[in-house]
Amino acid sequence: ELIEFIAKSKDDNAIGLITSTVANGFAQQGRYALAIEYYLKSLEAFDRKDDLEMRAETYQLMGIAYENLEMNSKASESYRNYLSLLETLKDSSTMYLGYDIIVSPLIALKKYDEARKYMALALGDTVSENRVYILARYNDAEGQILRDQERYGEAITFFKKAYEGFLQNTNSSSRWGAPFLPLYIAQCYLKLGNYKQALDYAQQCIELENALPLVRTSINSDVSLLLSETYEHLGN
Repeated sequence: ELIEFIAKSKDDNAIGLITSTVANGFAQQGRYALAIEYYLKSLEAFDRKDDLEMRAETYQLMGIAYENLEMNSKASESYRNYLSLLETLKDSSTMYLGYDIIVSPLIALKKYDEARKYMALALGDTVSENRVYILARYNDAEGQILRDQERYGEAITFFKKAYEGFLQNTNSSSRWGAPFLPLYIAQCYLKLGNYKQALDYAQQCIELENALPLVRTSINSDVSLLLSETYEHLGN
């Protein structure tokens, strides 16, 4: 019904808000390609209205959808657009969130120096209640870089610090980020041949992920593959 309304409507603001709502619905179902299709439609409408705040929000959400499809170049491009708009809006407090979220796709692209640059900027957040989360994200980023460099023992140390920080923090970003940490730890233990620990942390990942009201294809497929490989090593 919303899509039929969009086809008839001449109101760019209504079109932008409705297509964004449709996109969010698809994202919550884990249907990220369709979500991106509708985020792009909402961007076109907000561009016509020159609504910088809604454009910024849409680029952020679209970046998350691209990340879930492991399209990291597109994700980092969306996040750069998000940061650029926040700079135009002079929204310095939200900028720290932007610095933080661009880090993971940059690490996936092996752009480690650039990822560390943005993480250093994120650490400049002076809001006291954000400090635990930002430090956890810093440890998470360092762990991901070390894991990619096959320094698994060192990576586990950083990941465990990050995991503790996420579990201590009650904000929504920590809740959504927490399941990744036991997954990363399990991946490292699998590489080190410690299958019992790999299984334990993979199960923690599943428990945390299942408690969230959203289907995330990438993390579910990653943890399923890891469990399969671990059981295979154990002859099960």
